[in-house]
Amino acid sequence: MSMNKRLALSIFWVVCGVSLIVLSSLAIIDGTLWSGTGGALCAVGISQIVRQVKFRTDPEYREKMRIVETDERNRYIRLKAWAWAGYCTVILGGLTVIGLLIANLRYEATLLSSCVCFLLCAYWISYFVIQGKE
Repeated sequence: MSMNKRLALSIFWVVCGVSLIVLSSLAIIDGTLWSGTGGALCAVGISQIVRQVKFRTDPEYREKMRIVETDERNRYIRLKAWAWAGYCTVILGGLTVIGLLIANLRYEATLLSSCVCFLLCAYWISYFVIQGKE
């Protein structure tokens, strides 16, 4: 993604966040959930704008970020981290389903087991797609 598109996306998040805060303050939309979401979007957008400006103006930071994004070792570590996050999510989800069934919370167990099933199906499909590309 180009630098200008990233900056535009960051500005978009700030505008969305401010819009949610304003709409929630004017009671056009209901609840503090939306104002909190708006605040989070503003924070993310502003932090990304600061990061983009620093990237454009500081050559040392630009080189450091280029290494972080393109270095083979860092790419491998990121892939391993996603793999471990996936393993932990599926295992904890499965254990939680068992706990919910023991607690006789069938609706919640069904909902969570559907999520675990979706993750496993997504893994299975992506495995075969990636295997076919290599």
